[in-house]
Amino acid sequence: AMPHKMYGFHFCFDDKSLRPLVSGLRFLLDKRGRRRFRAHYGDEQKIAFQLQTFGISCNDDSTFKLDNGEFDLSWHKEWLQIRKNQEDLASNNTDVKAPVTIPHRFDILFGRSRSAREHTGNLRATHLVSMWQSKYDEASRYEKTVISEKIIAIIRDSGGQFLKWEKGKGWIRVEDNAAREKVAHWFRHNRQKTAESNDGKSWESKNQKRPLNQV
Repeated sequence: AMPHKMYGFHFCFDDKSLRPLVSGLRFLLDKRGRRRFRAHYGDEQKIAFQLQTFGISCNDDSTFKLDNGEFDLSWHKEWLQIRKNQEDLASNNTDVKAPVTIPHRFDILFGRSRSAREHTGNLRATHLVSMWQSKYDEASRYEKTVISEKIIAIIRDSGGQFLKWEKGKGWIRVEDNAAREKVAHWFRHNRQKTAESNDGKSWESKNQKRPLNQV
């Protein structure tokens, strides 16, 4: 029997044939249970990322694991509070957009964590920046703003949002100026990385042409 008090129910699967079973599970739950039910479909890496956004770690070496073998659930409890706040917001019929629970594929995640850097949306955005880098470097200040806004429009047209994690709230949508600054940061970082790469190749090329000392 399903426990009366259920904080969350996560069903993970990588077989499309299980979709009818997942739909059946939703049907068996009451309204309160359906709010707490999440199905995760995809490969291991995708599911692990989705679970991580709920404060559930799939890594045996995770920092959430204590020395005595028990898990530190502080992050997960924070997520429970976030979910409660979101449900309260929805029940009050407010016009304020609720924080995002699970970032979508093309969303842009602010932050310096590895999961943010390797998120599909971030990788796609940096590829777009690389495509526009030469035009951006030759552009005026006004034209650079126009290019940044074009990239932001491409991301949003594909359903992507610019999100920043706020403790106790979740993934919050950032203002337009923060999104433009993020894109400008990518251009500066990509320019610096390209310059360092060219300097390295130049140094290597000079040393290869240098004759070897005769013994």
